[in-house]
Amino acid sequence: MGPDKSRRTWPDGTPLIISWEMFESETPKGPTTELIKEYWMKVGVEIVYKSITRQLLQQRIWANLEPMSLWHGDETSDVLFLRRPKFFAPGAGDEMCWGVPWGRWYNTHGQQGIQPPPVIRELFDWMDRYNETDGDEWAEKVLRSQAEHVWTIGVVGNAPHPLLVNNKLANVAPDGYWVWDSLWTWPVYPEQWFFRQ
Repeated sequence: MGPDKSRRTWPDGTPLIISWEMFESETPKGPTTELIKEYWMKVGVEIVYKSITRQLLQQRIWANLEPMSLWHGDETSDVLFLRRPKFFAPGAGDEMCWGVPWGRWYNTHGQQGIQPPPVIRELFDWMDRYNETDGDEWAEKVLRSQAEHVWTIGVVGNAPHPLLVNNKLANVAPDGYWVWDSLWTWPVYPEQWFFRQ
């Protein structure tokens, strides 16, 4: 019996199985991951995931033990874009796990971590220049790098986030943005909400 042609393999010929751990919060990461697992299996990539506490996930990411993880796509609006670039450049937080030693090198000014290759050092430079100037040209370079290299993979876009509101609470917008970037309710002016008698 020959190898399963529908399964992708690592360079050494073993089946491509990616294990990851995740912290489930704020968004339905478990159900979303089940869909991703099903979709990726159709293209020959098997994933095995496990839900763990955020504290354990943080320790594992900081120890560079997570090959892959998952977080909802916050901090990508113009409010926080490149100010906490967890999807566009390596960092050292628990919400992303790519290039952790490189992110540690950047965050400690080379005192810890591993010096990244030139392509990553360019990302850090563009990020710094963007934060100094808010210049579109630097943001464009970072986004072009993401498009060319696919540093992170976004798999779900514009997912609805239903909110339950008591019928007595008035002046609540029927739709809007519900993200960390805008501090959740801040753009919908909760100080203008009131309870009907």
